[in-house]
Amino acid sequence: YIANENDAPLSSRPDYSRCEIAFIAAHEKVHHLDDIILRRSLLGLLGYVDADLLHEIADVMAQTLGWTDDEKQDEIERTIDILIDRHNVPEARLRAGKTVNV
Repeated sequence: YIANENDAPLSSRPDYSRCEIAFIAAHEKVHHLDDIILRRSLLGLLGYVDADLLHEIADVMAQTLGWTDDEKQDEIERTIDILIDRHNVPEARLRAGKTVNV
C-alpha cells in the first residue's frame, strides 16, 4: 500500500508516515481522530501528542475519510477533550503550536 503511494513522513512525528495514517484510517474501522491517537498507534501512550500532531493527523484522516473542515475541527476538539479529561494531558500542549495544512 505505502509503496504504491506518494508517501512522506509526518512533519510533526517523522517516525510515522502519511500513508501509514491513511491506511489505518481506511482499513482499521476508524471513525474518530482519537481512534488513531489512543487505540491504533502508540502516539498517545508514549506522550507524543501535541497540537501540531493532532492537526496533521486530522488533515490526513479528513482526506482519507472525506471529512469536511467542520467535521475535522470537531474531531480535533473531541480528541482534545478526551486527552484532557481522561488522560490529564495539559491543555496548553494540545492547543499551542501551528496548524499543519496539507
